[in-house]
Amino acid sequence: MRHSLKVNKKCLLLDLGEICLIETQYHFPRLAQRVVVLPDRQAACYDRLVYPPALQKRLLESGIPLGGNLIYTLPVDPFDFEQEGDTLCLPGLRIYLAGAPEFVESPWYAYVRLRSGKGRAECA
Repeated sequence: MRHSLKVNKKCLLLDLGEICLIETQYHFPRLAQRVVVLPDRQAACYDRLVYPPALQKRLLESGIPLGGNLIYTLPVDPFDFEQEGDTLCLPGLRIYLAGAPEFVESPWYAYVRLRSGKGRAECA
């Protein structure tokens, strides 16, 4: 899996390079190619094909296609992140790229589901 990370004042965009199964705090998998973090006063998670109009506008203004996204809105600066190995850390959110963690360190999280025994992402 080849992923890329782009950060600007409007968003943090993690592009996984292909559509993958992603587990979230909601405990069942989502299909997504991108994980997007948008600064907002209210923390939320969106994974639908249809987003609220204000969110659609923000995605389009950032040059992000409307489909294939797992979106988190958080009261954080997109530049306020660290990468610890295969984990992308933001205040209140962890994105685990190497599969399920032993324990989850934040209220919001996502991890790329790995194929059993293969160590590779389960992607379409």
